[in-house]
Parts: sequence; structure tokens; C-alpha cells
Amino acid sequence: MAAERTPMDEARPIPADWLSLREPADAQARQITRADVSDLVGTYRPEVIIDVGSGTGAGARWVASCLDGDERWVLIDHDQALLGTAAAGLRRAGVEAEITEVLDDLSCLGDVLDEVRAEGGSALVITSALLDLLTEPQLADLLDVVAVRRVPLIAALTVTGGLVAEPSDPVDELIREAFDAHQRHGDRLGPDAVERTQQLALARGIPVRAVPTPWRLSASASAQQTELMARLLRDRAEAAGEELRHRDDRRGLTTVQDWLQRRLHQLDLGALHLQIDHTDLFLPAATHVYPKSVQNPSSIGTGFPTDFG
Repeated sequence: MAAERTPMDEARPIPADWLSLREPADAQARQITRADVSDLVGTYRPEVIIDVGSGTGAGARWVASCLDGDERWVLIDHDQALLGTAAAGLRRAGVEAEITEVLDDLSCLGDVLDEVRAEGGSALVITSALLDLLTEPQLADLLDVVAVRRVPLIAALTVTGGLVAEPSDPVDELIREAFDAHQRHGDRLGPDAVERTQQLALARGIPVRAVPTPWRLSASASAQQTELMARLLRDRAEAAGEELRHRDDRRGLTTVQDWLQRRLHQLDLGALHLQIDHTDLFLPAATHVYPKSVQNPSSIGTGFPTDFG
């Protein structure tokens, strides 16, 4: 008998204000990968960049800063308003080439790549904060789509579950464990996404370069960073609380709320530092002949989460 689904199993839209709030931390974390992006782009010379789950376009704008500037763009998202925001942001960032907005989800990627190939173009697929939202079959299908078509992939800012806080707190481990469990509901990969991507890609003969891209946040850095930290703490406490409520752990719920109040107080005092671990993954184009079982993955399976990161 299949397990009963709960509200935590359902994908939730990610608010646009959260995507905007995290953009400076994302950009700072990714600075270490600039050479990796340039190397990949220099190797494949893509004429079209396809941003899957483009959101507000923060990931696209960051990658655009590493490009020559004449590449065409395809933005894929389920939210028309976000697509417009992302396209406008690319224009403001200096992109003058064609920008195509595709109102769809990950399942259209194969068709989009086939259209690019039919036009004689080469492509690069990028994602940001997406892989942890996928189920393993969705991730496997994504890798099949890019591998069969021999297209490189950059998957940025996938969370790994690591969180280091200074000062430490005895409840930190409870928060981490409950939050990670919450992220795995609905069979999503959550903090296991980086490891499973590496394993599944290698099984397809694709080597993976993994580069740690942690957020390093300080309450004394700026008002914007303080706001991000407060939002992060509240969201973590909320997710951990949902998980503990699911377990009927009433004592744990009280413990989480007490932890949140302590952390917010430290934040107000300018005495809190957080490291939130992420990893950027660089996958070159596949070079070997694929088995017949995956020769025709024209699209990725249904049920893709709507909450693009």
C-alpha cells in the first residue's frame, strides 16, 4: 500500500521576494566558480543558454556576466510574471540577443533542445537551486535528456543540508535533522541531491566537477543580509516544526520555537554568523553512445515540482 500523502508532500511556489532576497548571497557564493563557468563556455561555445526554472533570473544574470554577450537565451518557468521579470533583468544586464520565454516546466526541456539542434545551434543548460526539489526519477530523466543530446549542464546552488552557526546551539542538530527530513517529503531529493546527481551522472559516463558554494552570512554585514538571515531562520523553524508536528512531537515543537527566539535575539545583537552549504555542479557533454533504452527521452516525466528555486 502506498504511503498516505501529506501537505508536506506537495510542492509549494517559492515567493519572488525570497528569490530577490537571496540573490546577493547567491552571487557572492558563486564567485569562486567564475573560472569554471568560463572554462565550460570556452570549451563548448554555446549559442543558446537554456535556464530551467529561471525564477527572477538571478542565475541567468550571473551566468551572463561570464559570457561573450551574443548568446541567445531561453527562459523556462511555470510563472509568467517571473518570466517577464527574468527577461527584463537580462536586458538591464546588457543582453541584446534574442530572449525566448517558455511558460512550462522541466518536461519541455527535450523539445526545446531539439528545436535548438534543428536550427543548427549549440546549447548550454543551466539551473539554480533546483535539483533538491526533484525526485530521483525526475533527476535521472533530466540527466538522460542532456546526455543523449550531448549538452553540458551547470546546476548551481544545490543545498547539501550543511549548516554551521556561530555561536553554536545544542538544538542546531535537531533543527538540521528535522529540516532535512522535511525537504525529503514527496520523494524529493532534498540534501541528497548533490550526491545522487554525481552518482547518476557517473553511471551515464559523465564526470562531475563539484564546487562548494556556501552562503557565509553575518548579522553585522548589512541590513539586507540581516533580513535574509531572519527569513532563513524563520523558514527553517517553520519547516522543522512541520516535520515535528507530523511526528506528533509536541515537546520538539516548543524546543524549535525557543531556538528561533534565541537565534533572532542573537541576530538583533549582531552576534550571529551562519554558513549554509551549497554545491555547484559542472557536467560536460556526454561523449559516449547511449544505450537504446534512453535514446529517445524527448521530455521529462510528469509531476515536476512547481516551486522552482
